[in-house]
Amino acid sequence: MYLYILPSIVFIISFSDYIREKKLKDNILIGVLLTLVLVSTFRSSSLDIFYGYDTNQYINFYNEVSLEKDTFEIGYTILNLMIKIFTDNYRYVFLIMSLLTMYFLYKYVSYYTENIFIAVLAYISIFYFIRDLSQMRAALSYAICAYSTIYILENRPKRFLLYVALATSIHFSSILTLILYPIYKLRLSKIYLYIILITAIILFKVDLMNIISDLFGMLGENKYTTSFINYTLDTNARGLDSKVLLYIAITICGIYIKDFKSIKSDRYDINIYMVVLGIFIAGLFNGSEIISVRLSELFLTSMIVIFSRFKDVIEDKNLEVVFHILTGLFLIAYNMFFIYSLSKYGI
Repeated sequence: MYLYILPSIVFIISFSDYIREKKLKDNILIGVLLTLVLVSTFRSSSLDIFYGYDTNQYINFYNEVSLEKDTFEIGYTILNLMIKIFTDNYRYVFLIMSLLTMYFLYKYVSYYTENIFIAVLAYISIFYFIRDLSQMRAALSYAICAYSTIYILENRPKRFLLYVALATSIHFSSILTLILYPIYKLRLSKIYLYIILITAIILFKVDLMNIISDLFGMLGENKYTTSFINYTLDTNARGLDSKVLLYIAITICGIYIKDFKSIKSDRYDINIYMVVLGIFIAGLFNGSEIISVRLSELFLTSMIVIFSRFKDVIEDKNLEVVFHILTGLFLIAYNMFFIYSLSKYGI
């Protein structure tokens, strides 16, 4: 039941975006994020719920963790070994992973938008319940990657590479974040972004996975190429599902407002580049639903910043509040339909 209630509570709290006192605003935000940490830490491990399978994998790995086991990346393995020194309780892995995720999410969101609470509400409604309660390695590594983009803007490539390396040691797919560096340097205009987006939509009608799988096979056999190829064999094509259509609609609007006076900035540009790149990757790997979802969401995390900036184009403060309400209600409705769609898993 809390899966339905939590976004509604955060929606009410989201009006804290209008609080001018930064310290009070930060304290409220920290309270929200710590609540998310608690939910992640004490989630059920039942296999009858949609996040049960991955959760049990993490529990079993922690109980038997050693450097000889290469089930997961080295960074995640070392983190488990460090926690294991102090306790055998697997909940502490969930606690530390969630705390780190929320820390990097906080640093990322607070850097890129003043509408922090709407961004957090968007994260909860679109990503949190599947990602943080299930794919917690992806949750942490993608949050680190989002944070690392700050150092692209600040022209500190070594620091950017350091954080991408850290994220990759937790979830290997994070290495794709390196693509963003040269893309940002191109400073793509709206027309080029629309062309890339249209190309992505066309790719959703084409299955290139056999060709891509053969290319990966040429890289030699290791656990990453083998895992990738197995995913291409074991899953169906994704297609233009309802979630993809929502992402495309948000992206179209995000590109449209890119050059608005109240929006135009390097901080906005890098996030819209990430969203467009995420849609393109989703289309490119459309032939495998799992790969399409996992790889694209590395970049689609930035959608929460784009979503939070929509109301900034409205100059009338009263209309801005109305738009805030409509945005929050939309996210709550999306979350309800999304969770309901997973009812077959025992929600």
